[in-house]
Amino acid sequence: MNCFINTYYAYTKFIPTDIYPVQYGEEQCNRNHSFGPCVRSNYLLHYVYSGKGIFQTENNTYHLHKGQMFLISPNQLTYYKADDSDPWLYRWIEFNGSMSQSILKSVGLNESTPIYTDDENNSVGNALCNIISSGEMCFELLMQKFWNFIYCLTDGEQINTVSNAEEYIQKAETFIKTNVHKKIEQMSKIQDGYLKVEAKFIKLLMENKNLRESVLQDINEQQFLFDETKEIFNYIIKNRELDKITIDKIKSLNISEEYIKNINNIEIEEINTYTIDSTKEIIKKIRKNTIENEIKSMSIQIERLSKELDLLKKSNSNTKEVDEKIMNLSLEILKKEKIKKDL
Repeated sequence: MNCFINTYYAYTKFIPTDIYPVQYGEEQCNRNHSFGPCVRSNYLLHYVYSGKGIFQTENNTYHLHKGQMFLISPNQLTYYKADDSDPWLYRWIEFNGSMSQSILKSVGLNESTPIYTDDENNSVGNALCNIISSGEMCFELLMQKFWNFIYCLTDGEQINTVSNAEEYIQKAETFIKTNVHKKIEQMSKIQDGYLKVEAKFIKLLMENKNLRESVLQDINEQQFLFDETKEIFNYIIKNRELDKITIDKIKSLNISEEYIKNINNIEIEEINTYTIDSTKEIIKKIRKNTIENEIKSMSIQIERLSKELDLLKKSNSNTKEVDEKIMNLSLEILKKEKIKKDL
């Protein structure tokens, strides 16, 4: 068996916004050849022309054979591997655009149902093969062949027209997924919720000495996201014998007005309802928040590295180092997700 791989890229200054190809190619894999775990920034379809293999998502493992196709969605962690005795030959196309999700949805493809089985004439497989066999080509010709592939995939049926509101939502989602700055902004909004949880826990420790003594051993300063929480927490540990720690004492520390405001907004009546068990639930939430924050930071790194990887591929540069970084980050995310799930 002669193993090979061919990859081609779509070059143009004028990217359509509805749907457009990014790169495409083919590979006859060696036995047990695998890819991932990794995360992609675009949609990616692989069509199996011969042989067998497996495709894994976080929740499922799929066994695929000739005439089947699997979908990788943006920001989805996946892994796939060629069979030991009958390794697959697959061809793929990567694409994106505001209508991508609607087109895929129309044929039942999404992150939860990623497998497509072709008809007896292999019309989808033939249309994709027509793209790959042409190799590098001008973007206009590529779009013509790509639309023929979409036509065969949807069986020539017109996609249901979406409302203006849905269209704006789709465009907004696409924009967020492909812009790191928007993700950082979104992360800061989520952290506002993290701050409220930590401030509530601090208020509990300040107000209730018995509760303080019961839960201090269950958490350490490294599990907090905010430096101000860590500073107050350390102050509370040093002054744990006090019946009550007042806001005036906290103000002597290097604490922002916003943080003090969050503490003051928590009513004493609410604090008095908390037991040791319900306070430990807050500790659990704080731990989960820290893990979620780490996962989001790693996701942003993967997003940046994926764009760097695309540029390296377009310039035919070595991608091994960036591939390894993405894989290591993806594996670390899986570990963090498991820890969070076990809490």
